[in-house]
Amino acid sequence: MTIKTKFSSMGYLFPEPDKVSLTINIDTNVKIYLNDVLIANDVSTYTTQIYIGTICNIRLEASGYNTLYIDEFVIRQNTILNESMSLEALETLYLTINSGSDASFTIHADNASLYTNDNLVQYAIDWGDSSIIEYCDGYNNITHTFPLANTQYVIKIKSNNNENGWLRYFGFKNDDPTNKNKIIKVDGLLSKKMLWNIYYMDYICYSWFQNCTNLTIGNSFNISSDFTQVGNHFCENMFNGCTSITTLNNFSLSNITYIRDYFCVGMFQGCSSLTTLSNFNLPQNITNSEDKTYFCTKMFLDCISLTTLGNFNLPQNINNTNCYISNYCTAMFKNCSAITTIENLKVTNFSILRGDYNSLTGIYYPLYMSMFENCTSLKTGVVSFLSNWTNATQEMIDKGYYYSEYPRITFDSYVLLRTFYNCSAITENITTSIKPLSFTPINNKYAFVGVNSSLISTLDAKWK
Repeated sequence: MTIKTKFSSMGYLFPEPDKVSLTINIDTNVKIYLNDVLIANDVSTYTTQIYIGTICNIRLEASGYNTLYIDEFVIRQNTILNESMSLEALETLYLTINSGSDASFTIHADNASLYTNDNLVQYAIDWGDSSIIEYCDGYNNITHTFPLANTQYVIKIKSNNNENGWLRYFGFKNDDPTNKNKIIKVDGLLSKKMLWNIYYMDYICYSWFQNCTNLTIGNSFNISSDFTQVGNHFCENMFNGCTSITTLNNFSLSNITYIRDYFCVGMFQGCSSLTTLSNFNLPQNITNSEDKTYFCTKMFLDCISLTTLGNFNLPQNINNTNCYISNYCTAMFKNCSAITTIENLKVTNFSILRGDYNSLTGIYYPLYMSMFENCTSLKTGVVSFLSNWTNATQEMIDKGYYYSEYPRITFDSYVLLRTFYNCSAITENITTSIKPLSFTPINNKYAFVGVNSSLISTLDAKWK
């Protein structure tokens, strides 16, 4: 693909002095979006008149390919930008960085040595200053010196060998605040081919941008819909401590159906500027029967500016046949002191199980422990949340998944422990939402400590 501009002429008229002709040539028919507006469909060449100085974002979408996002650029008289319209080129990670006072940036590539001694990192890196290198290593980092200090550059990282999972060792986990603070934005579609390898499913996106305090997430950043299976530690601490992230636009994990332990633990923990989850969502139907411990634990812990959950929802169905689930959503929104409502948040339905319940070994504890602890602005949605929980729990009891004399699944060990602890702004009558169950709750103390006493006056003491 080639993008270029030049002064245009129409007949014998001189061109407008402040406009140029923007031409996009592509060797594959695609949809072309300019500043999020569809400007052409199924054409190989597109030309338009555009003002000099216009800030442009171009997005290309082709059937069977990932989205190609051309990072922001300003229209000049001789702007030229080249991209190959191949599948490998479309699978690109974009990093916008500031070169800093030392005019350099380091990409950590030594992460491969943390997991395996058999594979090397193989990248093709376009540094955004007309310098392109091919890198093959797994034990040494990659440092580049730019021509200008304190200048923004868009770095493009691609595969050098077309191997499945070629980007799986990427990340800035090491203690390197200088380079971490230079990263301004991440963008691009993370595809299955970039991250997933059947032999290396663990640690995908593990701690990639932890404590990158100036990082924001671009509009095209997402997990591809073809990405359905993940191993242990998926996205754990991926954006932990990224204090400049304000919103999650169109970033979703909803197509994932196979998960393992430590899924998204601490993923956005400490993102103190995050205000809304917008269209972000978790997997909704989890079908595998392997253990799933520490699911989303501390995922949004200390997101003190988060006010709305948008369309965010917990998984609606989880298969728990012959597996173990614990620490489910523990401290998920703890200390999110700006949240005012969880009205649309639905609890997980654990009653959609597969197989013979006589073989079940799963134990759900802690379940929702400290999930909203210290959400001091939370007012509404609590009754709906609790009603959904008791309905789902009673359904499992009715189906025979709970027996007091021999608990195949124990709901009564630390379920809702400290869940709404110190949620002093709640205005709903909680007493009416917790329905009598066929068992007596045990060890659920402190669930509503700090809540207005008149709203919990008739609850069993074990809930208080």
